[in-house]
Formats: sequence, C-alpha cells, structure tokens
Amino acid sequence: MQTVEGLADGMYHYDARAHQLELRRTGVFHAGIAEMIIGQDMFRDANLVIMITAIFERTMWKYGQRGYRYVWLDAGHVAQNFTSSRRRWDLARSPSAVSLMMNWLDSRRSRRMKT
Repeated sequence: MQTVEGLADGMYHYDARAHQLELRRTGVFHAGIAEMIIGQDMFRDANLVIMITAIFERTMWKYGQRGYRYVWLDAGHVAQNFTSSRRRWDLARSPSAVSLMMNWLDSRRSRRMKT
C-alpha cells in the first residue's frame, strides 16, 4: 500500500482469523512489484496492490494432486470477488495482471515439476 488514508505505506498480510491487516514491512514496494510481474508499470502508482498467495504443498497434502487445481480455483474466486468489489465502490483499474502472474507462476511450477 502507498498513500492510503489511515495506513502506513508498506506490505500487509490479511489475518483471516482476526479479520485485520498486519503490517509486515514498511516502505513502498510498487516498483519491485511492477518488475516482478513482467513490467506492469500501472502498479508503480497504484495505491493498493493485492497479491494472492498460496502454499501448494499444504493444500496438496490435504487433497493430493487435485490440491494444485484447487489452489488456482480458489485464487480465481478471490480475484472475482475483488473485481466485483472494485465495481461496487467504483475503484480504478481491474486485476488485468492477475492472469499474467498466474500463468507465469504456473509455468515456473510446471518446469520445476518436470525436473
């Protein structure tokens, strides 16, 4: 987050159990995020960037090989909820880089699994 009223600039984690944001690191990280997701410069000036993460091994331990697919299905549902919320509150930008990021991570994981 950067320049969000009531919150310090930084990287936050959402604690679902407590339903609150936890400040993990202070600072502005948008330039690094833009580089990480294939030079998506629109993220440099964004006030809020939401990144969906998962621990594949934990999900696959519980659900076996299907767990890999379940992670992506859940990520898609979360992204759709963010998109719907964005429209509801008339916020700028859509999660256009989400599919790029997912495809990039998916291809990296596929390469690792083949070796």
